[in-house]
Amino acid sequence: MVKVSSKSTGMRGKLLIVAFLILVLVTATLPGCSNEPKEQIHLKIAILPYVGYTPFYISQQEGFFAEQGIEAEFVKFPSATQALLPLAQGELDVVLGSINAGLINAVAQNVNLRIVAGSSYVGRDSKHPAIVVRKDLYDSGELDTIAELDGRGVATSCTACINDFALAQVLDSAGLTLDEVTILKLNSQETITAFDNRAIDAAYLSTPAITQVQSMGYAVTLEPISNVIPDFQYVFMMFGPTLNESNPDAGKRFMVAYLKGIKQWSEGKTERNLQLAEEFTGTDRETLLKDPWTPTYADGRINIESILAFQDWAYEEDYIDQKVAEEQLIDTRFIDYAQKVLGITPANTKG
Repeated sequence: MVKVSSKSTGMRGKLLIVAFLILVLVTATLPGCSNEPKEQIHLKIAILPYVGYTPFYISQQEGFFAEQGIEAEFVKFPSATQALLPLAQGELDVVLGSINAGLINAVAQNVNLRIVAGSSYVGRDSKHPAIVVRKDLYDSGELDTIAELDGRGVATSCTACINDFALAQVLDSAGLTLDEVTILKLNSQETITAFDNRAIDAAYLSTPAITQVQSMGYAVTLEPISNVIPDFQYVFMMFGPTLNESNPDAGKRFMVAYLKGIKQWSEGKTERNLQLAEEFTGTDRETLLKDPWTPTYADGRINIESILAFQDWAYEEDYIDQKVAEEQLIDTRFIDYAQKVLGITPANTKG
């Protein structure tokens, strides 16, 4: 029998207590490890009825927002561009949308809008977005090359935006410019109808509209955008003054919850993701399985080079009056925080 002195037992007890206290202190200082209830905050998020907005719904339904003390209210908009003014006025807190000249012009006028995270990009093998043309014109050989767009009308859903930028790059590959085509501003549904009526020859479309015009036999893909600008990131998350200035802590908490939603979304067409996408969009399961999902980085990285390339082009085309500094347009503190909390190794945000 081994005897243990009361002195050594007491010393060992003290060491265990000290070790326990150190563990408690270290744990309390780790980001996201505090068990203290978070102050509840109500945030308004602009939502469009597209599959790409499903990560917001995932964060809500899986309890990621609730974990961060966030009550998310989804506010429906017909386009992200129309949500920018309410965002700047503090009536909205979060907008997810494609980069456009309006955003840069607003920032140049000291409106407190900032790009805070990245989203969709052009995958190297993506078949959408793309320039599509009427099937009868393509089959006859009348319009089966980009050069033959010269003098024709091309429908897009917006101007001074990523659509124009991408179209300009495609036209340039054939020695054409935007001035040598006629831009027709039509939304996706109007474009489908115009193809049906043979009122247009070509259009810039993305999913699900591309799938629709192809399945109906109205149009075929002439040139995927991935052929000219692979890896170009064109959708970003934007915060307004409420999260940029008034309550940046809420912005950081929101970003943690959103990044968890994006991580789950990036797992692909799992049974759970399909279920949530079906609930959110009202799209049937068969269509969800058939339509490609737009590539999105799971770490929320911002491709700064894409933003600056668009700004250079918009300035050359006189869509913006002046360029703005990178730090005036982009704020990475929220995504940096969320990546640290979730243990995500930051990606190279320059490329």
